[in-house]
Amino acid sequence: MVGAALSCYGSRTNIVVYNAKTKTVDELTLQRKSKDEEDNEWIMSQKGMKIKPEGRFFSPGNAKSMKYNKGYRECIQYWCKNGYTLRYSGGMAPDCFHVFMKGEGIFSSVSFPGKVKPKLRFLYEVCPIAFLSEMAGGSSSDGYKSILDVACTGYDHVHDIIIGSS
Repeated sequence: MVGAALSCYGSRTNIVVYNAKTKTVDELTLQRKSKDEEDNEWIMSQKGMKIKPEGRFFSPGNAKSMKYNKGYRECIQYWCKNGYTLRYSGGMAPDCFHVFMKGEGIFSSVSFPGKVKPKLRFLYEVCPIAFLSEMAGGSSSDGYKSILDVACTGYDHVHDIIIGSS
């Protein structure tokens, strides 16, 4: 992988991108200059974004798997009991975007037996966000190794994921 981008639309339209020339993860924000859409421009709103080694935000994706996975349940309980702040939107992209905006935090998603279905998510969401995270000093893991070290054998590749602060 040589590049990636993560965008969120809302009251602000911004994108987190890897700049291969400067080897930094940067945030660009779309600025409206006039009502004419052709006058809009992207401005650098944050250069050299970093993810701290430790964070106090957590986003537990696929929390229903706590019922089947004792380790995942204990991990989420640890975060709750130790004062971590819950951030949950129900989506990987907005929760990981939050990690970049705050410069800290953890997104996790652990599957449970019998419910794993093939997804394109690994190729088009997990890998690019893992790439951005690692380029910003954060980490990614399938529970054993970096997401970037997982050999992808096809579009139906599914893995447990943890992205953000270590």
